[in-house]
Amino acid sequence: MPTASVSLPVLPASRPLRLTPTDVSQFVRLERCERFLHFRLAERCFELYERFRPAIPEGVKGWGAKGELDLGLIKALAREKT
Repeated sequence: MPTASVSLPVLPASRPLRLTPTDVSQFVRLERCERFLHFRLAERCFELYERFRPAIPEGVKGWGAKGELDLGLIKALAREKT
């Protein structure tokens, strides 16, 4: 999964860059939080897909097998509050 680029402020070259342990700790927490949110979004999307994926007729196998998609169910799921 591609990651978004982070924009950093431009600092004058004449001034040394100083990072405190707090700066590093905050960066690590934010990075973990972002990874967790990506994971949770993927998990939630799959949970929704499992609820609305089309039923495949008995005896039909494989990706691309045709089934009926219930748009009413998808609309109802979209209105649900989580």
